[in-house]
Amino acid sequence: MAIPVAVVGLGNVGKAVVEILAAKTIFPDIVLRAVVTRRPDRVSASGIVPDHIPIYFFGDKRTVPLYHVDDENAWQELPVKVVILCGGSATDLPLHGPKFLKHFYIVDSYDRHGQIDDWQDPASQMWRKGYFRIINDLAKKYGMIAIPCFGWDPGMFSAMRTYFSALSGGAPVFSFYGCEEVGGRSMGHTQALRAIPGVKKAVQYTHANHEMLLRARAGELTDQPLPTEMVMLRECFVVLEPWADEVCIQSQIQSMPDYFAGFKTKIHFISEGEFDAKHQSMRHDGTVLCNGPHGLMEYRNVFPSNPHATACALIAAARATINLERAGFRPGAYTPNCIAPKYFLEDPENHLKYV
Repeated sequence: MAIPVAVVGLGNVGKAVVEILAAKTIFPDIVLRAVVTRRPDRVSASGIVPDHIPIYFFGDKRTVPLYHVDDENAWQELPVKVVILCGGSATDLPLHGPKFLKHFYIVDSYDRHGQIDDWQDPASQMWRKGYFRIINDLAKKYGMIAIPCFGWDPGMFSAMRTYFSALSGGAPVFSFYGCEEVGGRSMGHTQALRAIPGVKKAVQYTHANHEMLLRARAGELTDQPLPTEMVMLRECFVVLEPWADEVCIQSQIQSMPDYFAGFKTKIHFISEGEFDAKHQSMRHDGTVLCNGPHGLMEYRNVFPSNPHATACALIAAARATINLERAGFRPGAYTPNCIAPKYFLEDPENHLKYV
């Protein structure tokens, strides 16, 4: 039975979700019914009927309704059970998660690791409710099912870290990102850069500390977690608006909690021409590894397109919300560690074929 969904947000991840669902090849059971965006005027600026967005696949033009994110009276009546939230973690998802959860099951790729669980505000020293608990409490209140924080990290990496820790008797588990020479483009960190007033274009690449990676693989590291500056380097390429102050923008980047504060970060201010010519790659990769008492366990992914990889994870999670409902799971939020892998399959009862 087809599962109708709506997509919220048309950044790189949202566009990838739309493209994948339009193709109807790898997720034939998921049907796109609507797109919700805060910039419908920009979507329709290319001569498209204002209330529709075009989807082209092999020359076949299809359209789905387009809604403004603030027009709740309109989109709350959508004939869908699940919405795929594709906004950024810094500003979009803390608003969109609670807002859409009132009416639909939700999935998202919230990636501010330090604020998923309850966290202490460094400025006030007050404890704040983490994003997962916020969504869990609201899902129970509204009778919904949610799978927040599910991309490839958090998401697939979360499950691997759990397996490795359990199977090794609690040996240290390490995660590294941007292991290839060019590094990897981080969608969440790039979105956080672009949200800064005065930033016209920006991209952030993550570079793994290869010395630490090799030492972790050899079982030479016992402290967990490693200090962030020992794990990776963050590199930012930024195009400023003409009126923006470079020193001010640099200070905002370096002090941004959960993204750049506490990390080694290189910041390059470049021209728009250089940005367009050199910084269009969407590649990203990473590895989770554990050298336990009985040997090395390692999981690695290499994605030519980070947005498409995240999109696939979100679509599979959307399917899982319905499978959880059919299996009798109670309303609430679920992490990948709460969900048996079979529930991400189109046919959960056919899971033995993968054993």
